[in-house]
Amino acid sequence: MSIQYKFFWISPDNSHHMETELNQFLNSIQVISVDRKFVTNGNKSQFCIIIEYRNNHSTEKQSKASKRIDYREVLSPEDFSLYATIRDWRKETAKKSGLQLYSILNNEQMAQIAQNKITTKEGLQKVDGFGKTRMENYGNDIIKIVQKVSGSKKETLRLKG
Repeated sequence: MSIQYKFFWISPDNSHHMETELNQFLNSIQVISVDRKFVTNGNKSQFCIIIEYRNNHSTEKQSKASKRIDYREVLSPEDFSLYATIRDWRKETAKKSGLQLYSILNNEQMAQIAQNKITTKEGLQKVDGFGKTRMENYGNDIIKIVQKVSGSKKETLRLKG
């Protein structure tokens, strides 16, 4: 997104109209800097306001939204069930510890764990961004969740078969 400039010339006789226009413009953009100068030119003296800005239009928001993945569509029903269980655990853990959700696990990490049904510390170490601290804090809980959910599915399958 490129930086742009807008100039507002405000004379004393039309200041109210220009003030409204300036405020509307400022509400629609991301301001980088503002420079104000009074330009003396006899009866035509004016304030010049130069605004350096980025558009606040929805293109940036759309690109972020389009990058979001709906894991319900990407994962198999079985994998999504495990993903959802991990997600619920993450929410409770974050609430108890006062942390942001992503600081525990991000969505991609949860999806990798669910797809690969990781039940070992060695497996967790292969998940991108799952380092020593996460392993110490959350590794055992995650492994137990995967074992429990995957194990209960296998038990159900054996009982039906």
